[in-house]
Amino acid sequence: MNTGALLAGGTVVVRGDVDEFAGADMQAGNLIITGRSRGYMCANMRGGTVFTKRDAKVIPPARQCQPSDNDLKLLVDVLDTNRMDAMSYREYGVC
Repeated sequence: MNTGALLAGGTVVVRGDVDEFAGADMQAGNLIITGRSRGYMCANMRGGTVFTKRDAKVIPPARQCQPSDNDLKLLVDVLDTNRMDAMSYREYGVC
């Protein structure tokens, strides 16, 4: 619960599932979730980016965004994967 809450920079990778309130009160940085996430993700988010492999329920002002080429490169580098796999991730943030 509260994975990545208050994140103010850097990159956190969760290789598995997260509970509620992941990315809550995020200010900056990246939270990458390879598994499932429960509800209330990105609550009160002011900045930063959350990447998930599956659709997630987010609380406004966060919403699903279009990943940029730099976002895809980040996923490829951090997850040591290929671009096709990186393209299967969804991006959430204040965009």
